[in-house]
Amino acid sequence: MRYEFMWNELKSSIPKVDSLFAQKLVQRAWRDIRDSRRWSFLCGEIAIGVPDSISVGTVNVTQGSTTVGMDATADAALTAVGFTTNQLVQLSIRIGTNIYNIIADGGPGFLTIEYPYNGPTASGLAYIIYQPYILAPADFLSWVSVIDPYSPTPTFNVTTTKEELDSWDPQRGAMGQPYRLAQYRYEANLAGSSPAILDRYRFELWPGPTVYRQYLALYQKKGIDLVAGQSQPSIIPDELIMSRARYFGYEWCESNKGKHPELKGTNWMNLRNETNKEYQVMLAQASRQDEEIFLQNYPRSYMSVAGWGGWGDTVAGQQHAPFYGGGW
Repeated sequence: MRYEFMWNELKSSIPKVDSLFAQKLVQRAWRDIRDSRRWSFLCGEIAIGVPDSISVGTVNVTQGSTTVGMDATADAALTAVGFTTNQLVQLSIRIGTNIYNIIADGGPGFLTIEYPYNGPTASGLAYIIYQPYILAPADFLSWVSVIDPYSPTPTFNVTTTKEELDSWDPQRGAMGQPYRLAQYRYEANLAGSSPAILDRYRFELWPGPTVYRQYLALYQKKGIDLVAGQSQPSIIPDELIMSRARYFGYEWCESNKGKHPELKGTNWMNLRNETNKEYQVMLAQASRQDEEIFLQNYPRSYMSVAGWGGWGDTVAGQQHAPFYGGGW
């Protein structure tokens, strides 16, 4: 059922509910259903791309400065890749044992880093620019599985914490083929991004990746509210949403029957309890059907590397700057 049909139907079944409040009740019911379990329609698949590292040439640094100078060779190598602004600000630069997130192109031959350089002023230093962190999609809730389809041991550990990495490898000396995806931090507004990248989570690949690769990731979505003209996924019956919306509506009726004569004379809490019983039965049925469909069909296509054809499989994909599905 389309969203506008839902809230109009709700208006006809609950006295004194206006259009705006009816919409709020339907959205509240829809969010409650989405949050009740890991629905198959809230499972997404993306490709996580990381670029080849850059380490030719040298850099110049000044203690306490957020500007890193690059010699002509380093500047040319970075320029040749052609990173967009939002790709560049997802990279980091390692100088010695210190890693700094890049937040801006500081002009020809310069980069701006997130925190002041804390080593001694020096020139002609070795460096490496690479991407140890990736952004989760905007609708991200949790990782389900991440794989490297070209590795003999393809499955990532996705439950590692930053604290664990800090205890194992505080200087992040391990570089090479990643096999862990660890929590890093929340980005309310990724510094330097344009257009702005808002309300996203960042995760760390470990060991730090140094070669171009596309990783396949299955993740759980938070889901989004309904909009005009949109219907819910087919596995969710119309009445399941309407039942939950009436449940919340009856609670409002009970709280406001002293203000509105139309609400008096009805035991709204009794209706609320009966509606909740019906809702729980319908929710269990929909959950069982969704579980059967999802387990029978989804993992087989996801794990089939031979059947996956993505940007990273093409010559163009290997010759261009990396992308992150949903992020860049």
